[in-house]
Amino acid sequence: MTPIEWFNVVPSVMSAIAAVAASYAAFVALSISKKANSISEKSILAVHHHNAASVLSNSIDKLIKETKNLSEFSYEFWVDWPREIESKDVRCNGGLDPRPLRHVLSNGSEMLINHATRDGKQYRNVKRSMFSIIRDGVNELNEHEYNSLLKKADRTYGNFECALGSPPLNKNIGEADAFRWVCYQLMKRINRDDWSRIWRNAWLAEGWLTRYQTEFSKVKSILEEVVDSLQVEKNKVAHSVLPIHSNSALHKKYEIVLSGLEAILHVCDLESLEPYREWKHDEDIPQLVLYSMTIVYLVTKILDSILLIDEVDM
Repeated sequence: MTPIEWFNVVPSVMSAIAAVAASYAAFVALSISKKANSISEKSILAVHHHNAASVLSNSIDKLIKETKNLSEFSYEFWVDWPREIESKDVRCNGGLDPRPLRHVLSNGSEMLINHATRDGKQYRNVKRSMFSIIRDGVNELNEHEYNSLLKKADRTYGNFECALGSPPLNKNIGEADAFRWVCYQLMKRINRDDWSRIWRNAWLAEGWLTRYQTEFSKVKSILEEVVDSLQVEKNKVAHSVLPIHSNSALHKKYEIVLSGLEAILHVCDLESLEPYREWKHDEDIPQLVLYSMTIVYLVTKILDSILLIDEVDM
């Protein structure tokens, strides 16, 4: 290439290099600007929501302290009552090699909660879904269906959903094969008289349900106070330029705590079971026991989810 040709090429090359450098500088400046804006936005949110974050943090600390006994007793209830019930089990009536009855009860209660909360709305609609097994019952149980399900589920050591499928969200859980199989196992393996005694004993002074209600009553007013205080803080900024939902991390934590505590207050009190204390229809008692187990398991599940919330990152 001649000197003249180089003279013509060099400016073009230098211009291209300069353009690339300018683009890179603009990109770096934009990144810095975005980062600065992000930091600034977080700082504004932190200042604006400082009181709301503090109230949430203090509320969680209070819950850790005040609900410890209820949480521990609820888990004890969920584990130990099924072991007592299992002493009445005639296991051979459940198939050739059925799951231990305590696992049937725990599987059923977990299934009921999972079905009730799979809509992604935390615990907003949980009572309506869970209570359906009492309100609507589990209808049309019969020998033909039992034998059909037995062929699929006998010798099943995982949960029953592995063999029979998870209950469809768009159907009542009482229509789902896996849940109906839980009911068949409970009905077949313990006779009606024993179920009746199990239920009556649970309501005695030292019975599981009475003891649970005693623990629940100790913290009910505290839970109500926490809910009220959190709602007050949400309302304080609800009509401001930065309501709680503008702070996604804080909003999510408020939702977890509020929806959880409201579920405990509205679902996990035993008031809904009061009309059934002296229930005379023995065929319904396995579902009443299962629903009771689900209530106490829900308490444990909710309190664990609340107490595991990290410190608010503003």
